[in-house]
Amino acid sequence: SIVSDVWEETMQATELDNAAVGGFVSMGSAGRQETCGLVDFSNATSLPAASISATEDGILNATEWENSFAWLPPTTMKLLIDGGNHAQFGSYDDSERIFVFNQTDGVATIPPEEQWDSVVATIYEVAQLTELILPTLPTDKPSSAPSVATTAPPASTASHIVSPTCWVW
Repeated sequence: SIVSDVWEETMQATELDNAAVGGFVSMGSAGRQETCGLVDFSNATSLPAASISATEDGILNATEWENSFAWLPPTTMKLLIDGGNHAQFGSYDDSERIFVFNQTDGVATIPPEEQWDSVVATIYEVAQLTELILPTLPTDKPSSAPSVATTAPPASTASHIVSPTCWVW
């Protein structure tokens, strides 16, 4: 896939070529240098980026998520979905996670569709900043959105609201 090709090129580089990446979104994940290798976007001040977590995510370590911002651009949108959990970043049965990884996710207090809408909107916003040609998001959906706690980006990006899953352009 294109994502794995870009990731492979990044991992093989002696220096990160920020020009090879147009945007970055992580969902329910924290990049760690000891496992991901050279992944340092901290100097990529024009790289559109977002990192999304959820208040009921029992899988992602909150401290590791906070620490991962050291490797992300200073303008990265930090999004915490109130009531979401780890499993709702996708759509899967996480019941075997307990036996395989000894991990237990939190119990979501919002429907999956609300979390998915927030995630899709965030990916879409970051993708728009990469100047990709994108389809129009449907407007016939209910306007109810989950309560979201965010850390505001610097004033220069305030109008752009913007795993282990990461989307890289």
